[in-house]
Amino acid sequence: MLSVLLFMLAIVLVALQIWRFRRWTERVDLAVTELRARLDGLEARAAARLTPDAQRSPTVVVPPQPVSRSAQPPASMPPAAARTIPPAPATREVDAASNPAEAGSRESTAPRGSNAPALSAAMSAESLETAIGGRWLLYIGVVAVILGVGYFEKLAVDNQWIGEGARVLQGAGVGLVLVYAGLWFIRSGFPIYGQMIAGGGTAVQYVSVYAAFNFYHLIGRPFAFTLLCGVTMLAATLAGRQRSQGLALMAVGGGFITPFLLPGQTDAQLALFGYDTILIAGTMYLAHRRDWPLLNVVSYGLTVLTVLGWAAQFYAPSKYLMTELFLTLFCAMYLYILRESQRLSRFGADLSKLLWSAPVLYYLASIAILADHPAALLVYLLGLALAGAVVSLNVRGTLNSIVRLVLWIATSGQLIQWAGQHAGEDWLLAGLATVVGVYLIQLVAHVEATVWSDRRLNPAELAVLHLTGLGAFAAAYALVNAVNPDAAAPVAALLAAWQSALAFWLAPRDREHALHFAALGFTLLMIAIGLQFHGAWITMAWAAEGAAIVWLGLEERRDWLRAGGLVLLAISVARLFALQFAPRSPDQAVLLNQPTACGLFIIGLIYWLAWLHHRRNDTGQYAIEVGAGLVGAQLLTLSLATSEIDAYWAVRGATGAWSMARTGLQSMVWTAIGVTIAWLGLVWQQQWMRAVGGLLLTVAIGLVIWLQFARVPLTYVVMANSRVTSVVVVIALLVGLARLYRQYGQPQAATIPAFAVLVLTANALMLLLLTSEATAYWRLRDGLSTSAAGLNSMADGQFARDQFAREMTLSITWALYATGLIVAGIRKQYAPVRYLAIAIFGVTIGKVFLFDLPRLGEIYRVLSIIGLGIALLVTSYLYHRFRSRLQS
Repeated sequence: MLSVLLFMLAIVLVALQIWRFRRWTERVDLAVTELRARLDGLEARAAARLTPDAQRSPTVVVPPQPVSRSAQPPASMPPAAARTIPPAPATREVDAASNPAEAGSRESTAPRGSNAPALSAAMSAESLETAIGGRWLLYIGVVAVILGVGYFEKLAVDNQWIGEGARVLQGAGVGLVLVYAGLWFIRSGFPIYGQMIAGGGTAVQYVSVYAAFNFYHLIGRPFAFTLLCGVTMLAATLAGRQRSQGLALMAVGGGFITPFLLPGQTDAQLALFGYDTILIAGTMYLAHRRDWPLLNVVSYGLTVLTVLGWAAQFYAPSKYLMTELFLTLFCAMYLYILRESQRLSRFGADLSKLLWSAPVLYYLASIAILADHPAALLVYLLGLALAGAVVSLNVRGTLNSIVRLVLWIATSGQLIQWAGQHAGEDWLLAGLATVVGVYLIQLVAHVEATVWSDRRLNPAELAVLHLTGLGAFAAAYALVNAVNPDAAAPVAALLAAWQSALAFWLAPRDREHALHFAALGFTLLMIAIGLQFHGAWITMAWAAEGAAIVWLGLEERRDWLRAGGLVLLAISVARLFALQFAPRSPDQAVLLNQPTACGLFIIGLIYWLAWLHHRRNDTGQYAIEVGAGLVGAQLLTLSLATSEIDAYWAVRGATGAWSMARTGLQSMVWTAIGVTIAWLGLVWQQQWMRAVGGLLLTVAIGLVIWLQFARVPLTYVVMANSRVTSVVVVIALLVGLARLYRQYGQPQAATIPAFAVLVLTANALMLLLLTSEATAYWRLRDGLSTSAAGLNSMADGQFARDQFAREMTLSITWALYATGLIVAGIRKQYAPVRYLAIAIFGVTIGKVFLFDLPRLGEIYRVLSIIGLGIALLVTSYLYHRFRSRLQS
């Protein structure tokens, strides 16, 4: 224990000397600066006192000449003149007679004489010598004396030279003598030397009392404690009177180490922490009086070590209340010290910033102590919220919001965790009361710091505003849901109504705040809906709420509010997709079901929002929003129709003709929606809308093409079936869209190529339809013949004749259709249609001469060639007949 005491004493002495060395270097720098200034003044005055002849000379021009070190001044020269005067520059002339002051000032700015470096070197050497001999040797000597006395005491004990009582009295006497000697040296003009001697005497007295109690058991603990307190008070008194921070550090360190110098097996928590409280207060007073912030930092560190040391040996859960009270007292005292340190110098204020860790350590220790005491933890969290609100009132600017955000995390975060751990009937009322209390305190602090202070909301303030309400609901939900799950939704609805009331109350004073409270109310309402309803009702309610938020944001000109409503609406749309494409029950009616009703409701809301944006689109700022609303509604209609078609045919097992009917119906729906969106893009002059419509039309055309190549069943009726109907409808829609492009498009716009693509695509689909129907007819004929007659020689001959007839039919059909396109192209004077006809003629000619002639029979070959020739002749006649019209 003696070694520990000496080690701590050495630490205190080193800290003291580091502090004193810093102060000493500052004083030395100041003294050197003053000496240099004085030396400059002396040299200037010496240069001004020139010889009379030089002063009477109107101008003094002294050329530079070398000065010999061995040269001696004449014996008759006065001592003042014997100094070596540095020559003036050759290019400068000084009128000394007319302006001696200027001469003196200019001389003072000249380089100093050769004795200045020697003087500075002597001062530096003397300062270093003084530091080593006057200070460091003194420190080492004091430590050596203490160690020597300690070893002498050990040697005296080992050899039984003196008794135990005599040893203690001897040590105490030596300590008193050293203290007296230190005071004598201080009065004699050696303050630093005397302070060190007195400090060494105080350390010897600590050692003596420690030995009397622990080694020799000459005195009891109360008496030893009284003696050590007396030594501490003596050191503090000496430090205050002599203005010695080193003695003050020794007094603080000795005071805190006193309980550990008197160890025992019984717990004296009240006495220990009460004693530490007195020490903290005394240290605070001394540091405040002498402006020594280091004392408070040392006191804080020793307080932490004292609490940890006591807790490691004596703490038990039953002592939580006393421990928490004292920890609260300690934290309050150091926070007060931290506040008072703001008036100190920059060094003192920076040093006192170490005390910011006090509330953090206090919070962590409190949570650990009160974790096994639910009621006490609730009281603590309530008090923490109240203390945080009070502290935030004294903090201004952005720091206020940051402090409240940190306090919310520390308070509400722990409260939510507590609610999750202790949810049940036993803690329901107490927990809800605490949740309400913490929420109201945080709400009042927020309103006071922002609304009544007329402060704008920053990101931290927004986080506090929304987290306060959501955190209160999270804690309340954890408590209520464990007891009565059906009451969770009313709790959320009640909080939503409360937020709405706050919004109405704040609206006349602070519109921005009111809107954020309204947004928080909408969020809680969304949660209430999710807890109360199920399936399509949740989706519809969320969509309605999202639309209402968008409307409010539009009315208030708040884009962030509209964005929040759109996010909620997007969530509703995602849920709608999940509902529409979920497996359906066999007894569910088509279109008369919840997914359809939900989809129609959301589509109506989107149309309504598009109309609202269109109504305010005076300057064109909402053109994108209007278009997005219209396109979104159309896409939802497409999703609704597609899902209902899939659900209907999936229940009935779509195979064969049923599958063709489903695909055909889907292709018509996709084409209709694509045409509608493209038409809206023409009306609103939005190219991106036309691109979306074109994408849907591409998908629809792909479905139609796939449908043409599908294998038909034996029950298929040529030209009177769902495939023909769907393809004809698609072609009609494409032709109608082409007419719309011609009606709304401008010659300079990009609508002319789109018109051509639509017309050519429609004709290509019609030709493909005729081809697929002709192919289907002959395939059905082949299938029926094969099934009826079997695979015999007669059936093989019939199959070959049917193949010849099919190829002939396709060639004649293609030629006739190309001729019809030529007629239409000439009549409408539209070249792209004629070009398509020529391309079809080319394909037909190639088929006839390369494929049909080698394979067809005589009669079919002749008919194929004749039919193609007639079509070509008619086409050529038309070109000659209407040549003038084509040229124009």
